[in-house]
Amino acid sequence: MFAYIDDSGDSGFKYDRGSTRYVVIAACIFDTIEDITHAWKLMETARCEEHNGEFFHKYDREFKYNKTHPKLKDVFFDCMKSANYHVRVIIADKTKIRSKNLLSNPRLLKSYMIRQLFTHTFGVVRECVLYIDGQDTRAFSIPDADYLMNIVNKVCPGTLSKVDFVDSKTNPMIQLADMTAGAVHAKLETGNPKALAHFNTFAYRTNKPLGTYWVFTDDK
Repeated sequence: MFAYIDDSGDSGFKYDRGSTRYVVIAACIFDTIEDITHAWKLMETARCEEHNGEFFHKYDREFKYNKTHPKLKDVFFDCMKSANYHVRVIIADKTKIRSKNLLSNPRLLKSYMIRQLFTHTFGVVRECVLYIDGQDTRAFSIPDADYLMNIVNKVCPGTLSKVDFVDSKTNPMIQLADMTAGAVHAKLETGNPKALAHFNTFAYRTNKPLGTYWVFTDDK
């Protein structure tokens, strides 16, 4: 089992200075290497120059929800419909968080959410290799791979077999997680109907037990 995670939104609570109301962590879960390879091929298809009569220059950048052209986002999510994976999403509505610890240490929020996402799996996520964008380790407040693996396995032994930091620029599945988290965040934060349409293409993937769509409010 393999999981790729990314986030959207910030963990700050200074709304008058631009902090987002919501922060989203999304994990794309694959059962096999073959499923990952198939998803990668579909993502490469989304980079092609023509889709339904629309012409694009071949897209050679990483897919990031907040930076990808709207029409290309439509193409991306349409192409991914036949991929085989599950989605685990945890969402924090920060206006409802009352924990003094999180309010005074907002940098801890994302790492706490990741831990929650992998310690409430109904026992179906087992011996999973977890991939994280190495550029996000500071934002996630994860000092090293062993720290996260140990803290998750202490609560739920056998959940993670390895945690690895990778480069999102060269890892398409991290980009898939970014597009997933970004669509969920945009749907909630802005109410953008396009974002809702993007979410609806993978909403069924959040069905339990392997998937989840969890609106988290506090650490109590």
